[in-house]
Amino acid sequence: MPVVIKTWKEEQEKLVERLSDLEGGVVLSGDGRSDSPGHSAKYGAFTVIEQRINKVLDVQLVQELVKVDALAKQKDCKNAELGRKSIINHLYWIAETAPEGDGDMLEAMWKSVINHIQDIHDGHSEFYPKCAHGDLDDDDRDKEWLRPYNELIDCELDTDLHALHYVFVPIINRALKQFQGAYNNHSLRTEHNWTPLMIWTNGILSSEHASETGVQDFYDRANQDINTESYGIDPDGPESNEFDLSDVTVPPTELKKKIKLHDN
Repeated sequence: MPVVIKTWKEEQEKLVERLSDLEGGVVLSGDGRSDSPGHSAKYGAFTVIEQRINKVLDVQLVQELVKVDALAKQKDCKNAELGRKSIINHLYWIAETAPEGDGDMLEAMWKSVINHIQDIHDGHSEFYPKCAHGDLDDDDRDKEWLRPYNELIDCELDTDLHALHYVFVPIINRALKQFQGAYNNHSLRTEHNWTPLMIWTNGILSSEHASETGVQDFYDRANQDINTESYGIDPDGPESNEFDLSDVTVPPTELKKKIKLHDN
């Protein structure tokens, strides 16, 4: 409806103008919804809001699993469409059943779909050894499955591992930095809508004249070049021995060192 679109555009322009003058930049978060788990909705709505003023900035109509559809259109990848429904159902199933806080299990459950769409239903990993769907009936078993590709990345090779580092480490670090900024600046309902950063800053300011060594170190005029983002972190200090399921280990690669040596 033209009137609705016109009104929305005008309101959106006012919001953008307001945010352009907002001190400290913007803190955005987004979420999407297309249909209930297991259904076959093709389109959904994705909404973006600004956390501090709690205003919707944009709403977009998006197509579900666009990447799989785009992949199926590429040369030698037409069969990717065969696994589309299984990937959709698997994504919804993980969101509903994955144990919260168990990073290893979450990763294993997600990776198992690679085997499932190739008609491989056990031997996935230590944490998730086999599919949870049980034995398949004749109709499910007789459908067309994807065949394994013989040129997958081999993480045991330094060249392939270095390529993964080169492509994904900057992306992951950038995403983590964005998440850190969004979390530190999002309002907490139980803390009178203060953000974690506001709570920390208020605690430091209210303790300016405290006698604690840690606080005095922070305010020591001889340490004006102190980095507040890393304050309190000792890179040479002891590490916890507790096993954290949320830890992600990035295996090292020697290829970068070898390249530098060759250049010299």
